[in-house]
Amino acid sequence: MIASRRGSIYLVVLATSLMVFVLAYGAVAWASSDARARTPGRDELAARRLAASAVELALQSARNTAVWRTQAAAGNLFTDLSTGGGYVTATASDPTDGSLVDDATEPVVFTGIGRVGLARQMYTVTAAASPTYITALDRAMHAQGNIIVPSAIVRASGGISSNGSITVTSSLLRGDAEAAGTISGSLITGSSTSGVAARIMPSTDLIAQYLSMATSISHSAINGEFKRCLVSGATNPFGSTNPYGVYAVNCGGKDLNIEDSRITGTIIVTNTTGVRVQRSVFMSPWESGLPVLIVDGPLTIETEALDLIESSFQNFNPVGNPYKGVTDSDLADRYPSMLMGIVYASGAITLDKRPSVVGALIGAGTITVKASAVVTVSRDVKGSPPGFVTRHFVVDSTTWQRKVD
Repeated sequence: MIASRRGSIYLVVLATSLMVFVLAYGAVAWASSDARARTPGRDELAARRLAASAVELALQSARNTAVWRTQAAAGNLFTDLSTGGGYVTATASDPTDGSLVDDATEPVVFTGIGRVGLARQMYTVTAAASPTYITALDRAMHAQGNIIVPSAIVRASGGISSNGSITVTSSLLRGDAEAAGTISGSLITGSSTSGVAARIMPSTDLIAQYLSMATSISHSAINGEFKRCLVSGATNPFGSTNPYGVYAVNCGGKDLNIEDSRITGTIIVTNTTGVRVQRSVFMSPWESGLPVLIVDGPLTIETEALDLIESSFQNFNPVGNPYKGVTDSDLADRYPSMLMGIVYASGAITLDKRPSVVGALIGAGTITVKASAVVTVSRDVKGSPPGFVTRHFVVDSTTWQRKVD
């Protein structure tokens, strides 16, 4: 009887334990199932937040990277960056004509993609290119120091300005003149305004910014001169090409000449006793909006008003190097002798003979026009060149959209 009772008690305990186990297992299974059901929702929200962040990172990348258009045209601005428990990717596109590199004034659609687990979310926003340039770029020619024009002619479409004084002696200045100091000279056809606020010069890390994206060309490899040559983002007879057309020459304390050449790119010259641009030279940027020449030292531009003629030198628009959209293999083309873009020198600038700059000429020292020279400067600034702008885009907040792909 006692044994039977003990057996009954054992069966009851066993049944109770089994029931507790089943209930506990069911609770764990339900919790796990519920977690699995709720995780996609959480991941989706997290991915959505990362997608918005990816757009902001893309805008920041475009503001801080000089060659972002070329990078974006070739692929993503960045891909699967690990952040915030997931990954972000961003692209940029031109809604006007599909080309990011043909016109820096067209709007851009930035797309951000966030990914967490299996969840993938996407946001887009449209930004208008609306750069705010440093005030030194407001004029066709600007000097941190004085501008001196003795017995010469200066045609300045866009005017000239100085953070020092402007002296026009026995010379003709066709254009406006502004100076923080004084202005002297009676043959100034435009307005003449002295005592203005000093204009803002390029950022102090300007040269370092461009060196960081440049491909080096040895000073010895070119024998101290770019002469009768073609240099661009597609062609570099002195070494490897740079996809953005940005090249740096360390002169090792020597000078550098640029003569009878076509350069479609940006040349940065450092450690030099002076750079001289002479005879017939046609310079323009490879990457839209970038400067054509940056010199850490003195600069002399003494080009002639004579076209660069292929028949006298070589073919300057072979495959990969179009001029006005055309490439060929003949020697029948000619190019204007001018520097088309921003030109900057940290030292004194001297202008002689018949130089022409279409863009902006900025000197951190004095600018002197030699006697009998005829100088043409026209303001034509494009894009958002780093070191020369304080704002790049204006985002249209009404264009934020969540996309499904």
